[in-house]
Amino acid sequence: MAASATTGTLALAASARTPRSTSLVPPTHIALVPHSRVLRNLTEVIEAFAALHPTPSNMQLITGPSRSGDIEMKLVRGVHGPGTVHVALFPDSEPD
Repeated sequence: MAASATTGTLALAASARTPRSTSLVPPTHIALVPHSRVLRNLTEVIEAFAALHPTPSNMQLITGPSRSGDIEMKLVRGVHGPGTVHVALFPDSEPD
């Protein structure tokens, strides 16, 4: 997992321990992000994921609650994922 400081986007990689449905099924998504995983922008996030071995088969970008527009152009939240997203940042280690 990583996060973009410019857009507030979370990036999740699919793996055997973290299936793709992790960010889609729960009604509320709570992410705990260590400071070391907050990168400047989406370019750095994508480069970090590309450097992983093995390269993830899927990466999900989450920038807030799921939003969809129906045929009548009405905005609906939470149809294809959580209706709310909460992110908590924490230091990687305790300060000296």
